[in-house]
Amino acid sequence: MKNEFLLSPAFCLYNKVVVLSQSSECIVFGLVQKNNDVCDRLIRSVKLFFGTTCPRIEFSVLALSEFTKKVSSVFKSDERPSSLIRTESESSSEQAENVAAALLDSLLANACDMNATDIHIEGLCVRFRISGILREHEKLDKTIAVSLIRRIKVLANLNVAECRKPQDGQFAFYGMNHHPVYVRVSCVPAVKKEKTEAEESVVLRLLDVQRMPLALSALGFKPRQLAAVQQMCSIPFGLVLICGATGSGKSTTAGAMLEYMHAKSDGTKKLVSIEDPPEYVLPGVTQIAVRTDTGFDFSDVLRSVFRQDPDVIMIGEVRDEATAQTAVQAALTGHLVLATLHTATASQAVMRLCELSVTRSVVQAVLRGVIVQRLEAGVLAATVRRYRQTYCHLQERA
Repeated sequence: MKNEFLLSPAFCLYNKVVVLSQSSECIVFGLVQKNNDVCDRLIRSVKLFFGTTCPRIEFSVLALSEFTKKVSSVFKSDERPSSLIRTESESSSEQAENVAAALLDSLLANACDMNATDIHIEGLCVRFRISGILREHEKLDKTIAVSLIRRIKVLANLNVAECRKPQDGQFAFYGMNHHPVYVRVSCVPAVKKEKTEAEESVVLRLLDVQRMPLALSALGFKPRQLAAVQQMCSIPFGLVLICGATGSGKSTTAGAMLEYMHAKSDGTKKLVSIEDPPEYVLPGVTQIAVRTDTGFDFSDVLRSVFRQDPDVIMIGEVRDEATAQTAVQAALTGHLVLATLHTATASQAVMRLCELSVTRSVVQAVLRGVIVQRLEAGVLAATVRRYRQTYCHLQERA
């Protein structure tokens, strides 16, 4: 076939599925046991891969011995194919590592297919954050949970033996059809509720580096809110805050606003984004990735960006006093600054800036708008406030 649908060895071994045959008219999958979830996901993946030319999809049940022989023959040219297939000669630790590798590939593929933004591994439970809501996906036994966390640390270049201190890292995942996804890893020590549980909480943030942000009009803002957001995009200078909890779509809104400004300015404005890491591909925007591991943090990047002659600066997250002070300085010196902030209300956004050593008079001078958003069952609920400069208090523009 010109376009061949491929499954990774780990996905095949963990889900006990393999491609038996495929042509332009039909693809036949072999499964050791009929699993509706796996079948449904394969059907969606095939349709997404082939589009309008999707062939017919069929499933056939195989005996375990037949499945093993078929997998061995399909992947016989791959590097270390036998290491992924459990044999009687393997030690229990090797088997656990192989299962953990297959399990991680399966979890990542499932999460991408279900449009999950995060994977949470807590104790013996794996949960996906989908549309802002955590949903339980799978239960693990302790051996597999520990091996899974070890596998994640190896891929993210973290200290496998360190369980007492927080660690952060990243790695790239290539799905069933070699589509790259950036995975950001956070590991923190956790108190065990039971002796059978793992000692760490691990969260994987999934970032599809090739995806494009939705159009501003497609995010779910009400007409009046959309008009206010679009008006914020035309402000020549000042500070606009985009607030909400983790997974509420702040980066999506910021990316959509940058795309809108690029289209409206017809390329006449210099747009710069500073992110850790960039979550979208933004044509017409100079995107800079923060590297905290090398000391290249938000405040350092911001100071360098001033020499790039920007019109608009987007800051991925205001986390500390240095970043807040530099962002406010940029807004005061004739730039439009978009920044994300972890607060639940517009008034808390103002309070948060003050907590980061920005004086209230300066906040009054630079703040032009606050967008607070959250996802409720996949639907955007947002509060949009526009502000004007006043020396007495912050006042909402009618």
